[in-house]
Amino acid sequence: MKRDLSMKITNLISPFASKLLTSEGTLNTTRSFLEARRKRQKRPHQVTFYYRANDPYSFLLLQKMKQLKKDFNIELKCLAVQDLLATTNPEPELLERYALKDARLVAELWRLNFPAIKNIPSKVALFTLNQILTAQANTDDFIDAALEAGRCYWSNDFQGLKNARQSLGGLDKTACQGLLKTNQKALIKKGHYMSGTLHYEGEWYWGLDRLHYLVSRLINLKVNRAPVNIKFYSSMTQLGRLDPVANSHPNLTKQTAPTPQALDFYFSFRSPYSYLAIKRTFNLCKLYNLQLNLKPVLPMAMRGLPVPRSKQLYIMRDAAREALLYDIPFGKIVDPVGKGVEQCLAIYEYAAEEGKEQAFSLEAAKGIWAEGIDVSTQKGLRKVVERSGLNWQKAQSFLTKNAWRERTETNRQEMLAQGIWGVPTFRLGELSVWGQDRIDYLDRLLEATHSYQTFPSRTYNH
Repeated sequence: MKRDLSMKITNLISPFASKLLTSEGTLNTTRSFLEARRKRQKRPHQVTFYYRANDPYSFLLLQKMKQLKKDFNIELKCLAVQDLLATTNPEPELLERYALKDARLVAELWRLNFPAIKNIPSKVALFTLNQILTAQANTDDFIDAALEAGRCYWSNDFQGLKNARQSLGGLDKTACQGLLKTNQKALIKKGHYMSGTLHYEGEWYWGLDRLHYLVSRLINLKVNRAPVNIKFYSSMTQLGRLDPVANSHPNLTKQTAPTPQALDFYFSFRSPYSYLAIKRTFNLCKLYNLQLNLKPVLPMAMRGLPVPRSKQLYIMRDAAREALLYDIPFGKIVDPVGKGVEQCLAIYEYAAEEGKEQAFSLEAAKGIWAEGIDVSTQKGLRKVVERSGLNWQKAQSFLTKNAWRERTETNRQEMLAQGIWGVPTFRLGELSVWGQDRIDYLDRLLEATHSYQTFPSRTYNH
């Protein structure tokens, strides 16, 4: 009884606390405070880059760092770190293989260099690269050295890597591992868990996908040495076509694909990134006349996979700025984990029978992530059910059925067969990509083989 009461109180308070945490006002106030403190302490504009040798995303981001230093009056500190902690990386082997494939797509999207290797470089090669990186710690030569040695590493050119160590130098095993461990502790102490990240005054920017946020912030602080072309730091040249309001635009029309195609969309009701992807995915399918197959799965927390607090906080804040960018309502949140998720999955079976699975998925996700609706309660669940055009009386009969368990497990196994374990995941033909950031890649891929009518782009805030 006490536990239930505590949960009810938490769910009542949660939407207001989460809205405060993720609001644009809180972000701007925090930035102003941190900037004032930096000035008071007479510190330079320091950006810290947490670089991991065997992380493809780190290597891709590295290729933008020389230009970043040239464009902005900043002090760039590069720290080499160890492999990710097990608590934040539940599927290290899957991530290693997937990141290798995904990096090639990202490189194509950004017109960067990433070798098309099939085999992951050896542990000996990794140690050699780390020797080089740690030897360049706190020097102005880190970027050039990391680029030179990194090209050898990612090309599986071990001889070239040994030559690089000979010319650039390398720490011995004890010193190398000690420095990697120290830098890893610094990353964790700062409150993050991921490599390939940039940190500036309280905020984190992961990989190329979030670089534009840092650049916009530095421009607003007038740290740029001269006018900066924001497009150099962003791949998002066609955001407008997948805008959340696009499906109501009169110029948006269905087009016929050269060959019929289907898009599988794996999502979770507990994933904020799934919510951010839903409407854009619907618009993508409408734009290119794709058959959309929705495939719900259980969230990681209900599959026995750990989600540490540092990861939860970063995801929440990151999702908030993505929502602001795409003009998607976000912030009043009631965590549906447990009963809320199970009830949504049970009702999804009913929605699928009625051909309203898209409407229900969107309404449930919006209720959870933007409106503070507690879908673990009858009142909250009824609200999203009826907004989806479904009958509440009939919907209730599905709450005692367990067909959703088989569906979600089948979907999970399908994801794993594709080498992916997280959501949102998209499968288009033989291509599988993970993350709402890859909608842009799917858009460009489809654009090459489809015709469409465009509509005016919107202005996005950074």
